[in-house]
Amino acid sequence: LTEYFEAGDYENFVSLISANDFEESYKHYDCNTRGKIEHLIGKFYYTNNQEEEAIQYFKKALTVSWSHCENVTAFEISNTLYNIGVSYHYTNEILEGKKYLDSAFLIISTIPNYPKDVLASKYQGAGSYFSDVSDFLRAETYFKNALALNEHISETKSFDINIDLIVLYLKF
Repeated sequence: LTEYFEAGDYENFVSLISANDFEESYKHYDCNTRGKIEHLIGKFYYTNNQEEEAIQYFKKALTVSWSHCENVTAFEISNTLYNIGVSYHYTNEILEGKKYLDSAFLIISTIPNYPKDVLASKYQGAGSYFSDVSDFLRAETYFKNALALNEHISETKSFDINIDLIVLYLKF
C-alpha cells in the first residue's frame, strides 16, 4: 500500500483499497498499524482533492484505531490532527479545521526535537488556513514562525512563505 502511494501509482492504490476484502484484510494488524493504514488512505484522498473522504479516514485513525492504542506516538497524533485541520480548509466546513489545528500545535509543542523543516511547513499551512478564515493576526504569527525556521528550509520554501506573508498584508 505504502509503495503504491509513494510511487504515485494511484490506480493500484485505489484498486487495493477498493477491494471487497480490504477492510477485513487489515483488521488483524495491531492498532498502531491499522491507524497508519487509515492515515495513509486519508493522505491519498487529500492529495486527490477528496477532502471529505480524507477527513473520514483521518478521524477513523484517531477515534477508532488509535483511541486506546499505547503504541501510537504524539508525532502521529499531531500529524493526523493537523491533516484533519488542513483538509477542512478545503470543505464547506472550513471553520471546523481550527480546533484540529490548535490541538495539533498543542501536541507539537510538547515533542522534543520536532523536525524543523516539517514544523515550518505546518506553520505555513496553518498561516494559509488562518488567512482564509480572516484571522489575520494568527496567520501572520504562523507565517513569521515559519520564517524563523529559515535555516531549516529551502530558499524556494522561504520565498513561498514570504509571498504568503505579502499576500496576507495585502488583505488587511
